[in-house]
Amino acid sequence: MEQQEQAHNAQPGHVIERTDSAQPMYFSEKIARDFGAGTAGWSADRADATVMSLAEADERLNGPLSTVAQSCRVVQA
Repeated sequence: MEQQEQAHNAQPGHVIERTDSAQPMYFSEKIARDFGAGTAGWSADRADATVMSLAEADERLNGPLSTVAQSCRVVQA
């Protein structure tokens, strides 16, 4: 059972949601690139969110997004 859980969590299907504003904002690599914002690409449109595995989301929250991690959560895409 544990292997199935790990396999599921490794699959893309998660997004990072920022919850410290009036409406949820979603992490987007594309928005960051388009506006030259480095790692600070956020969109109110969930369709713009970067979909990743749970492990990738955790890695981002512990690395480049660590300054806002306390205001974020990882949710299913």
